Amino acid sequence: MSRGGTLHFWLGEFFLWLVFLAGAGSFFVLEGILKWGVFVFWIVLLWAHFLEPFWLQVEKKTVSLSELPALKIAIFSDLHLSPGKGEHFLQLIVTEISKHKVDAVLIPGDFFWGRALLLGEKLAPLKKLSVPVFATLGNHDHFPEGRRGVDQSHIAERFLKSAGVQLLRNEAYFWPEKKMWIAGTDDNDRGFDDLDKTMGSLSLKHPFLLLAHSPDIVKKFSAETSPALTVSGHTHGGQCRIPFLGAVPGVIPCETGRKFQRCWYPSRRLFVSGGVGESALRLRFWNRPVLTLLENNPDQKA
Repeated sequence: MSRGGTLHFWLGEFFLWLVFLAGAGSFFVLEGILKWGVFVFWIVLLWAHFLEPFWLQVEKKTVSLSELPALKIAIFSDLHLSPGKGEHFLQLIVTEISKHKVDAVLIPGDFFWGRALLLGEKLAPLKKLSVPVFATLGNHDHFPEGRRGVDQSHIAERFLKSAGVQLLRNEAYFWPEKKMWIAGTDDNDRGFDDLDKTMGSLSLKHPFLLLAHSPDIVKKFSAETSPALTVSGHTHGGQCRIPFLGAVPGVIPCETGRKFQRCWYPSRRLFVSGGVGESALRLRFWNRPVLTLLENNPDQKA
């Protein structure tokens, strides 16, 4: 068993198995409503751990942004590769993307739940994509759990580039086919972002799309730095949601994310991915991992 995030993963698994066993045992001891309440909780926990985290949802969304050209992009975030959810799940995502005619893939960070050195090879399925893949780093890509003083971003960058990913760390890439810029900040949850440097690497003669891990980036925009579209993740959509009410209170780790939990917010031209992975505990409820196919039709009325 390795140190860092991998140890945290197995500790989380051990804790969940203790809860499973305690729930199963208490069913035969308790009586009445309490007994059946424990049973329902046990079933929900089994679902949230073993089934929903692997049940990929593909959603299609059409927007109308007149500043951007017509394009179709695949978006997923917060992959959080781990010993329990890795290469096979990423291959499922890649296979699904390949079924659709997209122009590019955007991934706004958090590739790992643990140490990039141990998990980086699991990014191999990304090599099979035949379209450009643009990404930024997230907070977990810098600091694995249990090793907050060790910045692993250079290792994450090496594995991402070897998988064919165009990694953007406070820089921009001009996309000649679409005559637009794809810009990306480094992780803005832990303060590695530099929006001024990012803006300095592009020309405003052409429109630009911005990738940033946390949706909190919108608080830094001015009239001059506001992109035609911002794509973020980080929130996991709350990871576990209460039916018809939303994310469990206190779970989403950023101010803007608590207001903009997931999906499309036209007033901010902000798209927040609900993510495909998990951190802390491998649990998802009422919130399937989601791959979004976002299509811009600039001539369509909003």
